[in-house]
Amino acid sequence: MSTLWSEDYEKVFGKPTKWSLFSEDEEAYEAFRQTIIDSPHYVYDKDKLPFTGVKVYGYDLYLLKLSVDQKKAEGKKLFYIKDETPGLAKVLAFGYYSNNTFYLMANSIIRKTEFQKQMKKISSLYWQIHELQADSVIRKCDIEAKSTQSQSEQFELFYPEGYRIIQDIECSASIAAAYVLGHEADYTKWKGMDGKPLAEVYTFYKGRTELTETQGFWSKLRSQKEESTRIIEADNGGRLLAEKIIMPLKQLLSEKIITPLNQLLSEKVITPLIRLNETINDPIREELSEIHCYLTGEKYQAEGCYYVKEKKIKVFAGAEFSIDVSSTLRYSATDYKRRTFINEHCSTKKSKYILKEDFCFDSVETATVFITGQVFTGLWIWATEDCRALGEIIDEEVY
Repeated sequence: MSTLWSEDYEKVFGKPTKWSLFSEDEEAYEAFRQTIIDSPHYVYDKDKLPFTGVKVYGYDLYLLKLSVDQKKAEGKKLFYIKDETPGLAKVLAFGYYSNNTFYLMANSIIRKTEFQKQMKKISSLYWQIHELQADSVIRKCDIEAKSTQSQSEQFELFYPEGYRIIQDIECSASIAAAYVLGHEADYTKWKGMDGKPLAEVYTFYKGRTELTETQGFWSKLRSQKEESTRIIEADNGGRLLAEKIIMPLKQLLSEKIITPLNQLLSEKVITPLIRLNETINDPIREELSEIHCYLTGEKYQAEGCYYVKEKKIKVFAGAEFSIDVSSTLRYSATDYKRRTFINEHCSTKKSKYILKEDFCFDSVETATVFITGQVFTGLWIWATEDCRALGEIIDEEVY
């Protein structure tokens, strides 16, 4: 019965075939199976995770690698500074020399120290340092201060992660070296990818003119620091009065130096007391509450009033917002907030975004990002009519 059924089945449906990925006789399958059987056995350590020893780099290093690859593709000869001193923020900065000018490269990772602020005391360095500070952002941290966390707290939270340059900056190679390291340095710190120093590659640095000038800057800073040492400070006035005024006066008298008493009193007592009084009572600082300021650029322009105590800024109607957005800001959460603000508070006129009415921003950083479409340190890009930056006037910790 089964034979008849089989024959009848084949007449209707045809002869059944075996399901196989290979030929009907399965020779190919047998050959493939045998290669699997004959392949060597691999042994792995069960105590180790699959990717043990694999190092994953952060987003900042990824951005830096993109910049390095781009400059290499453009034919630029790159130089770098790398410093991994324990306890300090790591430094990995790149630069290149083009058209007789040195450029500190975008996405270079630098560290923050007090020395960078001291560099601004040299008048000829002021605007170079101003540009470097304006084009630096905190690594792994949104510069826009959150309601529950102030910007200064964010600085400390990510210390010693360091800071990142957001665009190529034209700068002296020596000043760039000192800035990224946060201490006295010069162009001899820059090494080529092939190990050759900057001076060996470019004849401009063989004359050592820049080296001499830079050493003069650092010498001047050291002397300023010594001269600016206070004779008397505001805390514990009685102890300081004894240590800084009475004791030196007694010492002079004991050494029998023939000096008129009124001159000694003037130099050792009256002048220090005047300085102490100036330290305690600073009427200019106390009265400073509002600063009229401007923000000017090729693609944006704004006028406003900065409220010192509240740390807010009112931007006046008619401010022109940039249409373009930097690559570091594009498609971010801040970019979305910016576009939302422009849709609600700006009108479009001749391909420009114009602020309809006065608007008070909670922070100068937010106002700056919304207007420029770039990440800047607001207090160092807004300036008064006489070209003084807000940060310079109010003397705050803005970087």
